[in-house]
Amino acid sequence: MRGSTVVGLFGVVLIVVGLVLAIVGARALAATQLAEGRVVSLRPVDELFAPDIAYVTQGGESRVFHAGIATQTPYAIGEEVPIVYDLADDAWAEIDTWGARWLLPLIFAGAGGQLVFSALIWLLVARRHERVMAAIVRDGARVEGTIVSVEQDRSDDELEHHPWVILCQFVLPGDRRLRLVKSQLFWYDPRPHLQGPTLPVCYDPRDPQRVVIDTRALPPDP
Repeated sequence: MRGSTVVGLFGVVLIVVGLVLAIVGARALAATQLAEGRVVSLRPVDELFAPDIAYVTQGGESRVFHAGIATQTPYAIGEEVPIVYDLADDAWAEIDTWGARWLLPLIFAGAGGQLVFSALIWLLVARRHERVMAAIVRDGARVEGTIVSVEQDRSDDELEHHPWVILCQFVLPGDRRLRLVKSQLFWYDPRPHLQGPTLPVCYDPRDPQRVVIDTRALPPDP
């Protein structure tokens, strides 16, 4: 649950960043003027080419914009290219493309949307699993399971605090095989709250693989 919440929140942050970038970009473009430029020369940059584009401002001033982005497929000399320039800053201009306007905001918003969608799917699956396990605890058959160990789950090395799990072994009626089941995660050490060496283990008689330790006697996560 905590993992899906963190992923979802991070996705929301990315969406907000994308929206902020879109708003800032739209406001910045509101202070610009569109002009039709023409490629007058190409500058080699490593194995790429960056265009120099001449254009005329609304006030009739001739300028040349030296594009900072080089491409492998060069612009053609004489090719017409839309330019946006800053009315208040003579030194600022850009090639007016859809990508320059919206690509960065869409990358952030799109990545955030994917994370939020993944978190929702993760949450729905986890909720469904919780409902199934709760139904087994409520209506399933039960046996006493012997507590084998209580340990921290260190499978995720990136976590600052590792959760705790309880391992129980048990035997089902009519089947002498010794089975092992792991509890849900605890974000506190449950050992001081255990009342004895056993805990109830609940299972679905129709599907003995669906097993859960009944830990309702333990305090909930803080």
